[in-house]
Amino acid sequence: MVCHGGHNTVSETLSNGIPLVVIPIAYDQSHVAGRVVRTEAGERLNFNRFKANHLREAVQQILNNPSYREAAQKVGQSFMEAGGSSTAANLLEEAITRASKPEKPSKFLFVVPPFFGHVSPTLSVGASLITRGHEVKWFGITPLDSKHIPEGGSYFYLKKILFHIRKKLPVF
Repeated sequence: MVCHGGHNTVSETLSNGIPLVVIPIAYDQSHVAGRVVRTEAGERLNFNRFKANHLREAVQQILNNPSYREAAQKVGQSFMEAGGSSTAANLLEEAITRASKPEKPSKFLFVVPPFFGHVSPTLSVGASLITRGHEVKWFGITPLDSKHIPEGGSYFYLKKILFHIRKKLPVF
């Protein structure tokens, strides 16, 4: 896989045991690319300096060296062993229980970055929490179609909130 290093793309690729050539452009992509290299599951190229021959060499290196696929499969296996959204929801519930001993369902607010690849994991964890009776809301700076929000949850979009504040309308 050759990609920009978006968290969702890299996670899905590694979940399938496929090595990567990562060419980060902005935001957290550089950090994600660094993790790919540190786990030996791929190579990283500099977006501002790479040429076609660099890309060709990186792809050939990955295709001709089975250690990249082995490392990618190892990372993918670690994802499976980590337990996914359900385990994340369990950990959140355990943290809340240890901190406050709640007698009623808890309230969770996910503040999400403006990229769908970053929203998607929070939607999965939130859906698990909703099925357990918790209240879940998401807050973001990018509009998100309601069809993506798990039933029982709600999404608040910053521009809509600011509009309501300016017009002195109720926000929630």
